[in-house]
Amino acid sequence: MDLNCKEVTRHIASDGSVGSGWLYRLQVELHVFLCHKCRRYKKQMQAIGAAARALWKSPKEDAATLDRLQEQILTGVGSKNEDAEE
Repeated sequence: MDLNCKEVTRHIASDGSVGSGWLYRLQVELHVFLCHKCRRYKKQMQAIGAAARALWKSPKEDAATLDRLQEQILTGVGSKNEDAEE
């Protein structure tokens, strides 16, 4: 059974709870290895998760930092599509 990108991204986004058999996980990892788009998506999801965990663990964030982060997310600062939006 060959997996498509939609099935793989669903598996990655669900933290592996979708289709959790060893054969399915092996197929997902093989697809991620071969597909640069899914590999990039997996890295992005891992980075988002790490950032969320780091933010959650920090005991106290000042309002200015949170406002700055929110502004960066909303404006897409650091994304490749900045030039395309202008």
